[in-house]
Amino acid sequence: MPTGHERKWTTLLLSVLVIINNQQVTASVLQSLITKRAEYWENCNRTLTTDALLKTGNYCRGAFDMFVCWPFSSPGNVSVPCPSYLPWIHEDGSRKAHRECLENGTWRQRENSSEPWRDDSECQEHHYFKDKEDEMLRQTALRLISVIGYSLS
Repeated sequence: MPTGHERKWTTLLLSVLVIINNQQVTASVLQSLITKRAEYWENCNRTLTTDALLKTGNYCRGAFDMFVCWPFSSPGNVSVPCPSYLPWIHEDGSRKAHRECLENGTWRQRENSSEPWRDDSECQEHHYFKDKEDEMLRQTALRLISVIGYSLS
């Protein structure tokens, strides 16, 4: 039969292992996101390099704005699918980000800024990580209760 001191160390060790396990899951999601974003960026740059050779006339220059890949565009409203690296975006392409290419071949800018304006509200998902966080907290609490119960028995 373990002593009280041994039970405390066992409980502490198991608690640390549970926490480490949850951090590894979080890290793997983050690593996957980073990898997919890098692939998206590379594909964007490859496409823009090819398209630059084909463009003539008045158009807005294509660019990756650290969020989405904007193609070389004629003046007018421009819509592109939300970036595929976001875990809540599905391949159907129904959610879009928007910009406006002006008649002079420049992107419309944000008010009082030199940054291009964009509407990415369709790409946002405020509850995705909140739901995941709540689920992880519930699982951690249940595991911790289980470990403590097991240690005390």
